[in-house]
Amino acid sequence: MTQEYIDKGGLPNQELAIEIYPYAKVANQLRLLVRLALFIACFKWPKLNKLIIYFECFNEVLVAGMPQEINMTADINYSIMIITVNYIIFYFDFFSGSVASTLALAPLFVKRAIFHNEDAIALAGRFLMASLFQLLNLWALHMTITKVGMIYVDAEVLRQGNN
Repeated sequence: MTQEYIDKGGLPNQELAIEIYPYAKVANQLRLLVRLALFIACFKWPKLNKLIIYFECFNEVLVAGMPQEINMTADINYSIMIITVNYIIFYFDFFSGSVASTLALAPLFVKRAIFHNEDAIALAGRFLMASLFQLLNLWALHMTITKVGMIYVDAEVLRQGNN
């Protein structure tokens, strides 16, 4: 979000957006710097890779809570895309990954209620539908990852023989 967008009155909660904007701007810059620092540090200390997983989960919540110049449909699609990509990259378990990925959608709908004064009942319905779609999507990804993984394991077993 830019200062010009706030100044022209694009948000129903103008005063709140004006108060949050400086903090959101600093948080956005800091999260990019922390992400870069963690990425570089992982080359030196590989055990920090787990920290990246937790940071990315926190990062999704942080980004979903920031005011943005975007309509609801694009906001949901963008958030689902980012959450799905993170699910694929950091995949380790279907149940915990699915629950975390589905709950990561909640701040998006809270943000829409706070900054855009949208109806809470309609947002709850959209959250349930988006969560259902996300669970089906993640289940399909889980099945794909599992099948591809088994092909790789079978190939490795055959390659190594009976050693």
